[in-house]
Amino acid sequence: MDFMKVIAVAVVVALVMFTVINTLKTTTYRKMVSLLENGSFEEFHSKIDSRFMKTLFPKSAILDLKLNAALVEQKKKEATAILEQICAMPLTSPQKENYYMKAFNFYVGLEDARNSKKYLSLINELPNERMKFEANRVYNIFILKNDKDLKDLLEEVENMEDREKGVNEYLISVIYKRPRKPEEICRAESSAFRTGRCRYCRKDRKGTEEMKLLASDYDGTLKYLDHVTQQDLDSIHRWKDAGNMFVMDTGRSMESILEEAKKYGIPADYYITNNGGMLFDKDGNELFASYLDPLMSHDIMYIAKSIPGVVSYVVNDGFHRHRIIVNEELE
Repeated sequence: MDFMKVIAVAVVVALVMFTVINTLKTTTYRKMVSLLENGSFEEFHSKIDSRFMKTLFPKSAILDLKLNAALVEQKKKEATAILEQICAMPLTSPQKENYYMKAFNFYVGLEDARNSKKYLSLINELPNERMKFEANRVYNIFILKNDKDLKDLLEEVENMEDREKGVNEYLISVIYKRPRKPEEICRAESSAFRTGRCRYCRKDRKGTEEMKLLASDYDGTLKYLDHVTQQDLDSIHRWKDAGNMFVMDTGRSMESILEEAKKYGIPADYYITNNGGMLFDKDGNELFASYLDPLMSHDIMYIAKSIPGVVSYVVNDGFHRHRIIVNEELE
């Protein structure tokens, strides 16, 4: 009986220790990510190689954090060295997809043809056909700088829903920005020019330049790894200095995205918020609103309260966002 008590106590102690260590890991990891979010790179680097971190996390997790830091800081030499270490380790297929694509996008952004080709070759060895297709298309456009995919891009975008067109239209615009005569390409490959306008090269038949508008998602796009880079901010300013407009397009409320814009100094001309439900100018004046039917809203809130496991729901009045907690025990 005493022996069984000893085993029971040992199991309880093990469970407690497991919980404590996992909580410590989670808290520490979030703190390290927060340092990157806030641009506290010096503090991040002073802690990442500490004995405490090496004891708490496996080498792979530390390398992953270091890689994210190098990518955010745009440190090519450091990123290259870390990627070589990571890729030399045993990786699962999802991990290979993650790291190979992350490396590929990084080097394409730097217009590094050699390393872009290296990781494109690795991507082409993976079973993910969609990833291979997209990577090869990006390589053709940004590294080889050819128009091989233009015809397919134009045909695809004609059959897409508006919400699906973003990537294709961006790639098309990149091709048309090259020092060529876009109207010649339009006549040959786009029926849009037959109507007298091409919405991609943004010129009329007389060749008159128009103001352009760039709309960007925020979380996971402009704010990547929970940080807006100075490089992206400089690009936005150059875009606006050229006489163009910049729009933030987000699922956040106006109150939330304004805080982010002020925090990072994002010079937006307009804000599309609530996943397209609201439109504001840069001063916060409401230009468009699409609200749910009040009865439907009440039904949704009632259903949310009755579903097991629901922690909270959010009510948005168009500008402010209010979180309503349903189950405090799960909070």
